[in-house]
Amino acid sequence: MVQASIFAQDQFIVKFNDNVDENTIASIHKKYKCEASYCSETLGFQVVTTAKNINKMMKIYSELDEVEYAEQNYVFEASYIPNDSFYSFQYRPQKVSVPSTWDVTQSNAGIRIAILDRGVQPNCPDLALKLVPGYNFIDNNTDTNDFNGHGTHVAGLAALLAARLKSVQSFKIRVTQ
Repeated sequence: MVQASIFAQDQFIVKFNDNVDENTIASIHKKYKCEASYCSETLGFQVVTTAKNINKMMKIYSELDEVEYAEQNYVFEASYIPNDSFYSFQYRPQKVSVPSTWDVTQSNAGIRIAILDRGVQPNCPDLALKLVPGYNFIDNNTDTNDFNGHGTHVAGLAALLAARLKSVQSFKIRVTQ
């Protein structure tokens, strides 16, 4: 989801007419003490930076014959919204600041997590292809079978794919046993 928020306080966008040369553009910026901080060759606009009042500068530029338009430079923020209809009823993701992590990454095959529990059922259909070798620190061996189901349950919750179980949103990760 992309949401518009505020516009940049020290910038505005200007599109000069196609017949206006670079020297004329530079002299206009110099006259009004503005600077082109970004130029889009493809779309033909400039992001203009100024210390002056943005609304006043947009009005001045938009009234120039050389200018096609001058407008605010809106700031947009993208944020991931889970496809879980019950997400608004879940308190845990917000409590541990999970929503802010979804904007950084939602999945990465290189990320591994450790489930510190009694073990994981190695033939669990949802987990079998995601497990990597683990270690049993209770018995000091490599037998990581889950004898009471708790570790499998915890690992399963951690590895849920939201597309498979529509009623639960989770992190999309690879489970490490």
